[in-house]
Amino acid sequence: MKKELAIALLFAAMAWLALPALDHHVEPWLNQVVLPGEYEAAQWAQGVDGLFMAGIFGGELVMGMSGNPAIVGGDWAANPNAAKQMSDAEEFYKTASPERAEELMRKYNASHAWFPSRDVYCGYGWIKHNETK
Repeated sequence: MKKELAIALLFAAMAWLALPALDHHVEPWLNQVVLPGEYEAAQWAQGVDGLFMAGIFGGELVMGMSGNPAIVGGDWAANPNAAKQMSDAEEFYKTASPERAEELMRKYNASHAWFPSRDVYCGYGWIKHNETK
């Protein structure tokens, strides 16, 4: 009985010590991935045509509500370049260069950009709202 209690206490201590490291990776998934204002913006998108530069959740919202495609999200099975597009979308949100952002939009013939007031996920990691350029 004492051995089992010692093992249980050891696992509890290990979990308690690991919690701060896990919180950093889990926290973005617990936040809202679509904000109320984005819903209204997606309703606006119903009246426009064109490809959107967007992260995965924004792209799914735009596509689902308006039928407009996004650089990431949507029909992944029909996209042979999904990994490259996720990388380009991430670069689009991180670049401080307007010229590079425009170059990426032109590469995909994107006519609109989705800039939510929340963290963005493009497939390789979360980009904090205050880090999007």
